[in-house]
Formats: sequence, structure tokens, C-alpha cells
Amino acid sequence: MNQTIYIPNRFESVLSNPNLKATPLILPVEEDLKAFDFLRRKADVQGGGILSFLLGVSGIGKTTSVYSTAACMPEQFTRVYTVPPDLELREVLSWLRKGNLPSPCKKTHLMLFDGREVTDDGVGLREFLSGLNQLLRGRKDILFCWPTTDPEWHSQIRDTAQRIGGTNFVPSQSDIQIQGLPRVDWIKALERVLIQLDLSFEDLAVDTKMLEFTATKSNTIGEFFGYIGDTIAERVTDVQIYKKLPSLVFVVTSGSTVASEANRIRRAGTYILKAEELLAYSGRSNAGEWWKERSKKSEHHLAYIISLFNARLTTMSPSAVSYACVHYGEEDLRHAALNNGVKQHTINAKKTLQSTDLYRHLTEQTVSELIIYPKGKNKGSY
Repeated sequence: MNQTIYIPNRFESVLSNPNLKATPLILPVEEDLKAFDFLRRKADVQGGGILSFLLGVSGIGKTTSVYSTAACMPEQFTRVYTVPPDLELREVLSWLRKGNLPSPCKKTHLMLFDGREVTDDGVGLREFLSGLNQLLRGRKDILFCWPTTDPEWHSQIRDTAQRIGGTNFVPSQSDIQIQGLPRVDWIKALERVLIQLDLSFEDLAVDTKMLEFTATKSNTIGEFFGYIGDTIAERVTDVQIYKKLPSLVFVVTSGSTVASEANRIRRAGTYILKAEELLAYSGRSNAGEWWKERSKKSEHHLAYIISLFNARLTTMSPSAVSYACVHYGEEDLRHAALNNGVKQHTINAKKTLQSTDLYRHLTEQTVSELIIYPKGKNKGSY
């Protein structure tokens, strides 16, 4: 089966992706962090929580800034608490009061109120803001964060909130114009995503020149990630489908020494062949020189070809093959195994097969990289 490569262009997509861990992907933006910290200190001084509006176009990093604050300033802020975006405005306060409001503490709680752009329920909006104002008056440890992209909608909420709760509820500094990650760091952020997906730029036939050009024409990091995701789909997934390329699985049957060597030329957990290690093994061969020459073009790179065929390397122990011959092999293979001392044993056969890389690959299990000898490049092999 070909593997679909998906590059998230929203932080919410990162949070919902089981293959990604959000915190290591975060790169701090000092101006944004300072703005959140200022409101934390202001809430502490005035003795009441604050409703803060996060301003900026879609994709600039409003949601990311909240999680970045929690990750980069753990001494001042707790983890992020999110209000379900499918709740109606009139339901939010009752939801908070039903055990979903974090307990008071010395740190500041970040409450993320995302996914709320425009409502035709003016009465519900006023009731919500009035109740939120009452709630925050006694909770200086809460910073209620409301991302908005529509200036008119933001103005409507702010005016209503200020009439209800005054400048303690929504001080002038509560409007945070999110700066987002600088353009020069976008490629670094993308690289962090690929590391977690166990991929490299070479796997996707993208090079630095292409990435820099895409960053230049993008207005936000979300847009940049979106363009890169489309490019990857075009260069990998679409080619696999259009060319009807098969997925390749190589199975090596041998003892522990060879199995250890197999681990050197594949990626732990995914079994995908590693182009750099393969080229190192064949550095003095004609094939190795040929691939090195081809790799000067990203669309001809060995890593990209491996991605197109989703090429993986698995191993099986000799005992697993022997049991397979005894239990399921042709008559001559069965007799050959029996004559060499292998006995039929269903339970042992099952356990032996389930311990192989091939079985784990077929059942979509992950595996840690295990090698017997110190890892290094075999300089003398072809």
C-alpha cells in the first residue's frame, strides 16, 4: 500500500495527527510571548482574568501562539485548555461550570476559544460575555484567548465586552496582533515536521531553492505549508497513482548478523530504505557512482525513487522460514525441513513468525531500531 504523505497547514491538524508531537515543532516568537506574559502580569495586578483577542489573518499562527506560550513559559503558564468549537455561545458557560474550568493555581491558565467567527445570535453573545465577565472577575489565573480574523467581528465583540465589563475585562492591551514565525524560519519549522514523519527533503524531491521560492510567494506559514503539501502530493502521491507504481517490500532471510546490517539501511519504525546508507554501502561500485550522479537533480534522487515505490526492507529468521516450509510449504520443501530436524509445532511456529519484521510490517506494527553491532558505515562493501 502506498503511503499518503500529509503536511499539516494548521496547528489543529498537528494536534489531531497521532504521528506528530506538537511541542517539539514549536519555534518561539519573542514578541508574541511578551504580549501574553504582559497580560498575565496585568491580570495578577488587577486581581481578575482577562479576555484577550488574538488578531491576524488565517494561517499566521494564532492558535500556535497559545500553545507556544504554554510550551516556552511553563513556569508562568499551565497547559492549554480548549473550549469545544461545536458548542453554541449560550452553552459555553454551562460547559465551563460543569467541571471543565481548571482549578485555581499560581500559574495562569490559557483558555483557547477557537473556531468562533461571526454569529447572528446577538443576545447569546451578550449573555455569554456577561457571564464570562462575572467568571473572570474572581479568576486572575485565567487568560481567555479568542482568535479572530474578521476586523468587524472583532470590533463588535470588543465593544460589547467593554460595555459589559470595562477595561478590566478587556484592557486595550488585550488585543494581541500575532506576529507569527518569521519567514526565515519557515523552512526550519517544516524540517521539524518531516523529522517526526521520518522523512527528508530528498524523499519528497524538494530542494532548498524550491522551498525558498515557495516561502517568498507565501503570505503566512500556513500558506507555505499548504503549498508544500500540494507540491508533495503532486510529486509523490499523484505520481504513484498516475503511474500505477507498485509498493516494494524486500525480505531478507538470514541470521542475526545480517539482520543487524539490514537495520543500518532502513529507517527505524517504518522499514523504509535509507538512500544515504545505501549509497554509502555502494560508494565504490558503478551503481553507486551512477546514483550519486543522478542525485544532483532532486527528481532523480534515490531517496525520491524510494518514496515513489514506498520501498521497505524487512527480515525473517531462518527458523520462521523453516516453520513455514513444514506447515505450509510444497511437499519437497516440507520433507527437506523435516529431514533436517524441524518439527511441526503450531504454537512455536506462530510465536516465531510473529517475532519477525515481516509480520510486524504486514500487521502495521512499529519497531525500534535494533542492531547487534555498533552502528557505522561499512567502507569496504559494494
